Amino acid sequence: MKSGVRYARNQTLVNVMRDYGYVEARGMGIRTKAIPSMRAHNGTEPEFIEEENSFTVRLWKEPPP
Repeated sequence: MKSGVRYARNQTLVNVMRDYGYVEARGMGIRTKAIPSMRAHNGTEPEFIEEENSFTVRLWKEPPP
């Protein structure tokens, strides 16, 4: 996930995120935007939890204990 996946399950969401500048291309937002932004914010990285029927992104308010 962190290396950038170029598959969109929801193309409408991808288009909106691209239009607002959150991603430059499919699969690039995590590596080039989300991870560096969280590192700059509080020194943590987002946690990506993939399960059979769900996908969760955990953004830490502060570093975990």
